[in-house]
Formats: sequence, structure tokens, C-alpha cells
Amino acid sequence: PPSALDHTHDGDVKVVLLTGATGFLGCHILSQLMDTTQAKVYCLVRAPSLKKAQKRIQDTAANYQLKIDMRRIVPVLGDMEHPQLGLSKKNWLKLCAEVEHIIHTASYVNHIQPYFAFKKSVAGTNELLTMATSQTLKMMHFVSSTTASTQVNNSHFSVNPIEDFINTDDASLICSGYGQSKWVQEENIRQASEYGVRYTIYRFSEISGSSTTGIGNTDDIFHRILRMMLSVPVRAQGMPYLLDIIPVDKAAQSIVFGMADKGKRNTVFNVANQTPLPIDRFY
Repeated sequence: PPSALDHTHDGDVKVVLLTGATGFLGCHILSQLMDTTQAKVYCLVRAPSLKKAQKRIQDTAANYQLKIDMRRIVPVLGDMEHPQLGLSKKNWLKLCAEVEHIIHTASYVNHIQPYFAFKKSVAGTNELLTMATSQTLKMMHFVSSTTASTQVNNSHFSVNPIEDFINTDDASLICSGYGQSKWVQEENIRQASEYGVRYTIYRFSEISGSSTTGIGNTDDIFHRILRMMLSVPVRAQGMPYLLDIIPVDKAAQSIVFGMADKGKRNTVFNVANQTPLPIDRFY
């Protein structure tokens, strides 16, 4: 059984597989790994060549004004939507043998599409769980979303505050295909944990620009809605909404700082801002 395999993730963080390194959060996680660990980081990248994969990582880091040490970063060509992550057989076996921690941030984000549009994302997480139980037992750090616990009942929206797996009755109320796909991925991790896989799950709400540089991803849904609202010369008074926003560098820290902490294993975190911002004050 997987639980009988060597637990290579005990001790200092030495070898990591990171998905989504060319994304907004993933690149900040990569920067945090460079700053606070001595780990070698394998980065799964879609690219026609290793040279172009390396350039994608470097360009993303430069775009967010992040310094990374490419000497400790190993790009590997692959695709989350393909069997065995689109890796060559040699690279698959190499990662199965060497990796201790898997940080899974890569995700197709769309708040309109139905669940069917995210089935390849679910399949990709399952491939990572297969890797997590191949040759050695690895730890899975999964970036989820509060949409996995956002429910609608009789037109009333609410976020389930439980920091645990959401049961199937509550899951039937999840109001978006994206949230449903995150719940399914969490549920697959829960089932894998019964066979020994250790995990941490982080449910984030909105992620904003860095608290140090101010640079953010201005193409996401939050910023698009903000631009739309700012283009209208009037706005409602006394809007009761709260904005739960986490700076991207703080989101990255919440993952990297806890990787070697045994007290954070097999836990689910709803990562929230301690002082959510009233939308009137935000304006």
C-alpha cells in the first residue's frame, strides 16, 4: 500500500514539483521557495523546448519584478491535461523518484463554464496523486478556492466556513462549475489520504497585487468588474458587501512557510483576510 512507501517529505524541503510556475500565484510561490528554502524546484511548463520553457519562467518573474535563481529551477516539458502530465517516460520516472513535495497551483479559471469544462483539470490532479504514490510517498499542497465551499440555497449565497472537506449534501449546493471541480479535486485528495497521502489544502478568495510591489493580475474577474464599475459615474450608497482579498505574496507565504510544519499536515485552510474591506471604503 502507498502508506508503506518511504515518507520523503519528512525534514527540510529539498525537492519540489510546482505546477503553474508561469501563473500569477505560482510565480510568487516560486520566488518564496527561492527566498526561504534551499530546494530544487521542478516546474512543469507547456512549451516546445526547454529553452522556451525557461524563458517563460524568467519572463513571468520579470513581469512581477521577482528575483529567482534559475540554477535551482529545473523546467520540465509537460501538460496538466495529458496522461502522466504529458511528461516523457524518463521525466515521469525521474520526478516520481526525486520529488518530495507537490505544489499544485495550475488551474483553468472560469466562473461561467459548467463542470464539464473542468474535467481535464480534475484528471490532471489525479495524475499528480498517482505521482504522489509512486516510488515514494509525497506530500500534496493543493491550491483550492472558496468557490468549493460557496453554496446557493433558495437564491441565498453563503460560504461554508468549515475548514474541512465538504460533505456531499453541502457539495450539491455549490453554485459554479469551477467550484464543483475544486470540490471534486479536494474529494479525490481526501480519498487518497485514506491510503497515506498527506496534504494541505488552501482555499483562497480573491488574490490581489503584491503588498511589496503593488503589481497584480489586472486581467482577472475582480479587476475586470472593478474597471467596469469605475467606468460608471454613479454608484450605490451603503453597499453591504465585504471584499476578502489576500495580497499574492502573503498567499504564497501561507503555503511555503508551512511546508515543513508537521502540525499543518492533513489540514484544510480557508485563507481569509483578518480585516475584510467594506466595498464603500474600497472605493
